[in-house]
Amino acid sequence: MSSLRSIAAIAVTTFLLNLPAVAQSLDTAQEHPELGAFFADVGTAGTFVAVNVHTGAAHVFNPERATQPFPPASTFKIFNSLIALETGVVRDPDTHVLKWDGEVRNNAAWNMDHSLRSAFQVSALPVYRGIARQVGLERMTGYLSQVPYVSGDVTARTLDIFWVLSSYTTTALKQVEFLRRLYLNDLPFSQSVMDAVKDIAVVEHGVGYVLAGKTGYTTDVTPGAGWFIGWVEREDGAYVFALNLDVHDRSHVDARVDIARQSLQALNLLP
Repeated sequence: MSSLRSIAAIAVTTFLLNLPAVAQSLDTAQEHPELGAFFADVGTAGTFVAVNVHTGAAHVFNPERATQPFPPASTFKIFNSLIALETGVVRDPDTHVLKWDGEVRNNAAWNMDHSLRSAFQVSALPVYRGIARQVGLERMTGYLSQVPYVSGDVTARTLDIFWVLSSYTTTALKQVEFLRRLYLNDLPFSQSVMDAVKDIAVVEHGVGYVLAGKTGYTTDVTPGAGWFIGWVEREDGAYVFALNLDVHDRSHVDARVDIARQSLQALNLLP
Protein backbone atom coordinates (compact mmCIF):
# COMPACT_ATOMS: atom_id res chain seq x y z
CA MET A 1 0.00 0.00 0.00
CA SER A 2 2.82 2.40 0.87
CA SER A 3 4.42 1.86 -2.53
CA LEU A 4 1.13 2.66 -4.22
CA ARG A 5 0.91 5.87 -2.21
CA SER A 6 4.44 6.75 -3.26
CA ILE A 7 3.61 6.20 -6.92
CA ALA A 8 0.51 8.36 -6.56
CA ALA A 9 2.51 11.10 -4.82
CA ILE A 10 5.11 11.08 -7.60
CA ALA A 11 2.35 11.26 -10.21
CA VAL A 12 0.71 14.26 -8.55
CA THR A 13 4.08 16.01 -8.13
CA THR A 14 4.83 15.45 -11.82
CA PHE A 15 1.40 16.82 -12.66
CA LEU A 16 1.99 19.93 -10.56
CA LEU A 17 5.32 20.62 -12.20
CA ASN A 18 3.61 20.51 -15.59
CA LEU A 19 0.48 22.46 -14.69
CA PRO A 20 -0.50 25.48 -16.76
CA ALA A 21 0.94 28.78 -15.59
CA VAL A 22 -2.30 29.73 -13.85
CA ALA A 23 -2.09 26.66 -11.59
CA GLN A 24 1.61 26.55 -10.81
CA SER A 25 1.14 28.46 -7.58
CA LEU A 26 -1.05 25.74 -6.12
CA ASP A 27 0.43 23.58 -3.39
CA THR A 28 -1.60 20.60 -4.52
CA ALA A 29 -3.77 19.46 -7.38
CA GLN A 30 -6.72 17.38 -6.34
CA GLU A 31 -6.52 13.90 -7.82
CA HIS A 32 -9.74 12.03 -8.54
CA PRO A 33 -9.19 8.29 -9.02
CA GLU A 34 -12.95 7.79 -8.83
CA LEU A 35 -13.28 9.25 -12.34
CA GLY A 36 -11.50 6.16 -13.63
CA ALA A 37 -14.75 4.23 -13.33
CA PHE A 38 -16.23 6.19 -16.23
CA PHE A 39 -13.39 5.08 -18.52
CA ALA A 40 -13.43 1.52 -17.18
CA ASP A 41 -17.16 1.23 -17.81
CA VAL A 42 -16.54 1.43 -21.55
CA GLY A 43 -13.31 -0.58 -21.47
CA THR A 44 -10.71 2.08 -22.17
CA ALA A 45 -8.04 4.21 -20.49
CA GLY A 46 -7.74 7.97 -20.41
CA THR A 47 -7.25 11.17 -18.48
CA PHE A 48 -9.38 14.11 -17.45
CA VAL A 49 -8.19 17.55 -16.36
CA ALA A 50 -10.26 20.54 -15.22
CA VAL A 51 -8.78 23.90 -14.16
CA ASN A 52 -10.48 26.99 -12.79
CA VAL A 53 -9.62 29.76 -15.25
CA HIS A 54 -9.16 32.39 -12.54
CA THR A 55 -7.85 30.61 -9.44
CA GLY A 56 -5.96 27.75 -11.09
CA ALA A 57 -7.71 25.19 -8.86
CA ALA A 58 -7.01 21.93 -10.65
CA HIS A 59 -8.66 18.52 -10.70
CA VAL A 60 -7.13 15.52 -12.46
CA PHE A 61 -7.65 11.87 -13.14
CA ASN A 62 -4.54 9.99 -14.33
CA PRO A 63 -1.95 12.78 -14.05
CA GLU A 64 0.71 10.69 -15.81
CA ARG A 65 -1.36 10.55 -18.98
CA ALA A 66 -2.19 14.24 -18.74
CA THR A 67 1.44 14.96 -19.67
CA GLN A 68 1.63 12.40 -22.51
CA PRO A 69 1.59 13.68 -26.11
CA PHE A 70 -1.15 12.84 -28.61
CA PRO A 71 -2.18 14.44 -31.91
CA PRO A 72 -4.75 17.18 -31.24
CA ALA A 73 -6.92 15.88 -34.11
CA SER A 74 -10.10 17.89 -34.65
CA THR A 75 -9.68 19.86 -31.43
CA PHE A 76 -7.24 21.85 -33.56
CA LYS A 77 -10.27 23.27 -35.38
CA ILE A 78 -10.53 25.77 -32.52
CA PHE A 79 -7.11 27.16 -33.38
CA ASN A 80 -7.65 26.80 -37.11
CA SER A 81 -10.87 28.82 -36.80
CA LEU A 82 -9.05 31.60 -34.95
CA ILE A 83 -6.46 31.82 -37.73
CA ALA A 84 -9.10 31.64 -40.46
CA LEU A 85 -10.96 34.65 -39.09
CA GLU A 86 -7.88 36.63 -38.08
CA THR A 87 -6.32 36.34 -41.54
CA GLY A 88 -9.57 37.01 -43.40
CA VAL A 89 -9.54 33.61 -45.08
CA VAL A 90 -13.02 33.45 -43.54
CA ARG A 91 -14.64 36.85 -43.25
CA ASP A 92 -17.60 35.94 -41.04
CA PRO A 93 -18.45 32.73 -39.13
CA ASP A 94 -22.02 32.66 -40.44
CA THR A 95 -22.30 34.48 -43.75
CA HIS A 96 -19.06 33.49 -45.49
CA VAL A 97 -19.80 30.46 -47.69
CA LEU A 98 -17.15 27.74 -47.80
CA LYS A 99 -17.94 25.90 -51.00
CA TRP A 100 -18.07 22.11 -51.18
CA ASP A 101 -15.33 20.80 -53.48
CA GLY A 102 -17.76 18.32 -55.08
CA GLU A 103 -16.00 15.19 -53.84
CA VAL A 104 -18.48 12.77 -52.27
CA ARG A 105 -17.27 11.41 -48.92
CA ASN A 106 -18.67 8.85 -46.50
CA ASN A 107 -19.75 11.56 -44.07
CA ALA A 108 -22.83 13.05 -45.72
CA ALA A 109 -22.60 16.19 -43.57
CA TRP A 110 -19.37 17.07 -45.36
CA ASN A 111 -20.92 16.91 -48.85
CA MET A 112 -22.33 20.42 -48.93
CA ASP A 113 -21.44 24.08 -48.62
CA HIS A 114 -20.70 25.28 -45.09
CA SER A 115 -20.30 28.33 -42.95
CA LEU A 116 -17.46 28.23 -40.46
CA ARG A 117 -20.00 27.59 -37.71
CA SER A 118 -21.60 24.62 -39.44
CA ALA A 119 -18.23 23.22 -40.52
CA PHE A 120 -17.06 23.40 -36.91
CA GLN A 121 -20.22 21.71 -35.64
CA VAL A 122 -19.94 18.73 -38.02
CA SER A 123 -16.13 18.72 -37.83
CA ALA A 124 -15.85 19.02 -41.61
CA LEU A 125 -12.28 17.97 -42.28
CA PRO A 126 -12.28 18.93 -46.00
CA VAL A 127 -13.35 22.48 -45.12
CA TYR A 128 -10.58 22.89 -42.58
CA ARG A 129 -7.99 21.38 -44.88
CA GLY A 130 -8.98 24.02 -47.40
CA ILE A 131 -8.73 26.75 -44.78
CA ALA A 132 -5.23 25.60 -43.84
CA ARG A 133 -4.11 25.72 -47.48
CA GLN A 134 -5.47 29.25 -47.87
CA VAL A 135 -3.82 30.38 -44.64
CA GLY A 136 -0.53 29.06 -46.00
CA LEU A 137 2.55 27.65 -44.37
CA GLU A 138 4.13 30.94 -43.31
CA ARG A 139 1.11 32.34 -41.52
CA MET A 140 0.20 28.97 -40.00
CA THR A 141 3.64 28.39 -38.52
CA GLY A 142 3.82 32.01 -37.42
CA TYR A 143 0.70 31.71 -35.29
CA LEU A 144 1.75 28.31 -33.99
CA SER A 145 5.04 29.78 -32.80
CA GLN A 146 3.13 32.47 -30.90
CA VAL A 147 0.87 29.93 -29.19
CA PRO A 148 3.11 26.88 -28.70
CA TYR A 149 0.56 24.44 -27.34
CA VAL A 150 1.39 21.84 -29.99
CA SER A 151 4.77 20.37 -30.89
CA GLY A 152 6.18 19.20 -34.22
CA ASP A 153 7.22 20.48 -37.61
CA VAL A 154 4.63 21.62 -40.15
CA THR A 155 5.73 21.40 -43.77
CA ALA A 156 4.15 22.28 -47.08
CA ARG A 157 3.30 18.59 -47.48
CA THR A 158 1.55 18.29 -44.10
CA LEU A 159 0.07 21.80 -43.90
CA ASP A 160 -3.52 20.67 -44.44
CA ILE A 161 -3.50 17.54 -42.26
CA PHE A 162 -0.72 17.83 -39.64
CA TRP A 163 -3.09 18.00 -36.66
CA VAL A 164 -4.11 14.34 -37.03
CA LEU A 165 -0.58 12.99 -37.59
CA SER A 166 1.47 11.22 -34.92
CA SER A 167 4.38 13.59 -35.57
CA TYR A 168 2.40 16.59 -34.29
CA THR A 169 1.19 16.43 -30.71
CA THR A 170 -0.11 18.15 -27.62
CA THR A 171 -1.07 17.07 -24.11
CA ALA A 172 -4.17 17.42 -21.98
CA LEU A 173 -2.32 19.97 -19.84
CA LYS A 174 -1.35 22.05 -22.84
CA GLN A 175 -4.92 21.89 -24.10
CA VAL A 176 -6.34 23.34 -20.88
CA GLU A 177 -3.73 26.10 -20.84
CA PHE A 178 -4.59 27.01 -24.44
CA LEU A 179 -8.29 27.05 -23.61
CA ARG A 180 -7.68 29.12 -20.48
CA ARG A 181 -5.87 31.72 -22.57
CA LEU A 182 -8.69 31.72 -25.10
CA TYR A 183 -11.33 32.09 -22.41
CA LEU A 184 -9.41 34.99 -20.84
CA ASN A 185 -8.79 36.65 -24.23
CA ASP A 186 -5.05 36.20 -23.79
CA LEU A 187 -4.16 35.00 -27.30
CA PRO A 188 -2.60 36.96 -30.21
CA PHE A 189 -5.95 37.35 -31.99
CA SER A 190 -8.46 40.16 -32.23
CA GLN A 191 -11.11 40.34 -29.54
CA SER A 192 -13.86 39.96 -32.13
CA VAL A 193 -12.18 36.83 -33.51
CA MET A 194 -11.82 35.20 -30.10
CA ASP A 195 -15.43 36.07 -29.28
CA ALA A 196 -16.63 34.55 -32.55
CA VAL A 197 -14.75 31.28 -32.05
CA LYS A 198 -15.92 30.97 -28.45
CA ASP A 199 -19.46 31.43 -29.74
CA ILE A 200 -19.27 28.76 -32.46
CA ALA A 201 -17.82 26.32 -29.90
CA VAL A 202 -20.91 26.44 -27.67
CA VAL A 203 -22.45 22.99 -27.30
CA GLU A 204 -25.41 23.89 -25.09
CA HIS A 205 -26.94 26.57 -22.91
CA GLY A 206 -28.38 25.20 -19.68
CA VAL A 207 -29.92 26.73 -16.58
CA GLY A 208 -27.04 28.63 -15.00
CA TYR A 209 -24.32 27.29 -17.27
CA VAL A 210 -22.87 27.19 -20.78
CA LEU A 211 -20.95 24.18 -22.10
CA ALA A 212 -18.57 24.68 -25.03
CA GLY A 213 -16.00 22.47 -26.66
CA LYS A 214 -14.71 20.37 -29.52
CA THR A 215 -14.18 16.66 -30.01
CA GLY A 216 -11.26 15.08 -31.83
CA TYR A 217 -10.20 11.63 -33.02
CA THR A 218 -7.21 10.25 -34.90
CA THR A 219 -6.15 6.78 -36.02
CA ASP A 220 -2.57 7.82 -36.79
CA VAL A 221 -1.53 6.44 -33.40
CA THR A 222 -2.14 2.95 -31.99
CA PRO A 223 -4.53 2.70 -30.30
CA GLY A 224 -6.43 5.63 -31.70
CA ALA A 225 -6.73 8.76 -29.58
CA GLY A 226 -9.93 10.62 -28.78
CA TRP A 227 -10.50 14.04 -27.25
CA PHE A 228 -13.19 16.27 -25.88
CA ILE A 229 -11.92 19.65 -24.71
CA GLY A 230 -13.73 22.82 -23.76
CA TRP A 231 -15.04 24.87 -20.88
CA VAL A 232 -17.98 25.21 -18.55
CA GLU A 233 -19.07 28.75 -17.75
CA ARG A 234 -21.21 29.19 -14.67
CA GLU A 235 -22.49 32.13 -12.65
CA ASP A 236 -19.80 31.47 -10.03
CA GLY A 237 -16.90 31.07 -12.47
CA ALA A 238 -15.54 28.93 -15.28
CA TYR A 239 -13.46 25.79 -15.73
CA VAL A 240 -11.56 24.63 -18.79
CA PHE A 241 -11.21 20.89 -19.27
CA ALA A 242 -9.61 18.25 -21.45
CA LEU A 243 -10.48 14.58 -21.81
CA ASN A 244 -8.21 12.22 -23.70
CA LEU A 245 -8.76 8.48 -24.14
CA ASP A 246 -7.65 5.40 -26.06
CA VAL A 247 -9.93 4.44 -28.96
CA HIS A 248 -10.08 0.70 -29.60
CA ASP A 249 -13.48 0.71 -31.30
CA ARG A 250 -16.36 3.00 -32.24
CA SER A 251 -17.88 2.84 -28.76
CA HIS A 252 -14.91 4.76 -27.40
CA VAL A 253 -15.39 7.52 -29.97
CA ASP A 254 -19.03 7.73 -28.95
CA ALA A 255 -18.13 7.80 -25.24
CA ARG A 256 -15.89 10.90 -25.28
CA VAL A 257 -18.53 13.52 -24.54
CA ASP A 258 -20.42 11.27 -22.12
CA ILE A 259 -17.33 10.58 -20.01
CA ALA A 260 -16.44 14.26 -19.94
CA ARG A 261 -19.96 15.12 -18.83
CA GLN A 262 -19.88 12.43 -16.15
CA SER A 263 -16.54 13.72 -14.91
CA LEU A 264 -17.72 17.33 -14.80
CA GLN A 265 -20.85 16.27 -12.96
CA ALA A 266 -18.84 14.21 -10.46
CA LEU A 267 -16.76 17.32 -9.76
CA ASN A 268 -19.96 19.38 -9.34
CA LEU A 269 -18.98 21.56 -12.29
CA LEU A 270 -21.95 20.62 -14.49
CA PRO A 271 -25.57 19.94 -13.49
